[in-house]
Amino acid sequence: RDEDIDYSVYGTPIESTTYKFAKCLKDRFGKIKGITDRDYITNSYHVPVFEEIDAFTKLKLESEFQRLSPGGAISYIETNYKSDLSLTEVANYVNLTTYHFSKLFKSTIGTSFINYINTLRIQKAQDMLLDTFMSVAEISENSGFSSTNNFFRVFKKITGMSPQQYRNTQVKNPKSKGNTVWKKIKFEI
Repeated sequence: RDEDIDYSVYGTPIESTTYKFAKCLKDRFGKIKGITDRDYITNSYHVPVFEEIDAFTKLKLESEFQRLSPGGAISYIETNYKSDLSLTEVANYVNLTTYHFSKLFKSTIGTSFINYINTLRIQKAQDMLLDTFMSVAEISENSGFSSTNNFFRVFKKITGMSPQQYRNTQVKNPKSKGNTVWKKIKFEI
């Protein structure tokens, strides 16, 4: 049956907030044609589902818009966390001045750029400590830290323990959440 509705293949929890945002914007700014004249906001830059397109072309087209979206910086950071990322590099990626990006990032995310990257890198390191048998030095390098000393300092600041203590604590406690190292050791013994 023909309907004047387009369907999406998937949805995300944030999409359910678009109706609330649309109402708030309409209440605050009134009805503006093409902006607040609908009961929803789209944050999507995806190719419509009815478009005949192969997966690689679709990804290439959509990737061009990522740097223009507010989430583009986060995606860029999460994709490139292993490299020596700078505030200026990410600001340039999303076409903002370093000053504006820094203020926008902190007000949107709730923490500074460097704290966000350090926390992300430590989370990746924690996964590697539990899911691999790599040395702490290898994990330091693979999680984006320029030096092992800096890795140890940041790890301890965020978790309250050294990387090795974290690994040992998790291995000794087989009921720890996501403890795959324990499972591997137990299986191999």
